[in-house]
Amino acid sequence: MRVGGVNRRVVWLARLYEMWFGKFGDYHLTVSQAMKADLVRQMPTIREDRIYVLYDRATDKFKPRYLDLEEKGKLYERIGLENQIYMGASGSYGYCENRAAFLLSSTSYTPDEDFSMLVEALDLCDADESVPAIQMVVTGKGPLKVFFDSVFRARNSRWKKTHVRQAWLSIDDYPKVVSAADLGVCLHASSSGLDLPMKVVDMFSARLPCLALGGFASIPELVKPEYGHIFLNKQELYEEIRSVLKDFDYIYTTPIL
Repeated sequence: MRVGGVNRRVVWLARLYEMWFGKFGDYHLTVSQAMKADLVRQMPTIREDRIYVLYDRATDKFKPRYLDLEEKGKLYERIGLENQIYMGASGSYGYCENRAAFLLSSTSYTPDEDFSMLVEALDLCDADESVPAIQMVVTGKGPLKVFFDSVFRARNSRWKKTHVRQAWLSIDDYPKVVSAADLGVCLHASSSGLDLPMKVVDMFSARLPCLALGGFASIPELVKPEYGHIFLNKQELYEEIRSVLKDFDYIYTTPIL
């Protein structure tokens, strides 16, 4: 969609193909209201009353999980989080006093997700005394992973109370980590502006509050004020993190938005 040359001609031919054969369909499915509206606008041969919106839903693995502190401590240890859970002399577990807020972001490390915005927002958080300490886990892999690994390492050596680590999580651990985090951050920018980021769907299904990058047509359909907030730039992301964590208490795992 973003390149020219031969690919642009292929997209043009595909458009003609879809416009011709689309009118013969009995029903049409889209994943957002914005996509439905776009289909109606661009393909008048398709009847609007035959277009139905079916939103993506998370699998059953993504649900609120109330992990006990022992299980949560072992999970944190596997992903490299420090000073979150302690075991007392009696064998009981508890939250470490003044523990850092646990932020989570999932990415495919492509140019569609501008992680520089997150890094710069964390710069502002680290310099703000009203923002608690932050431990952030970024999970995923992709072409820009090595580049951002060097960026995170450089920042970690400079930040005073903020630390970012990359992790590759198993298919069983990832849903648990989503449930165990304090706040999710999504930097997905839709190429078409019409789809919805699945990672936000997963977070909301696990009852994890999420801050999501906005600026495209479909995102307000998914991110509502009672579940999360939308940001457009590093300043807004910083302000949202500060706002959500302003009353952060180390004994709670889910901030109130």
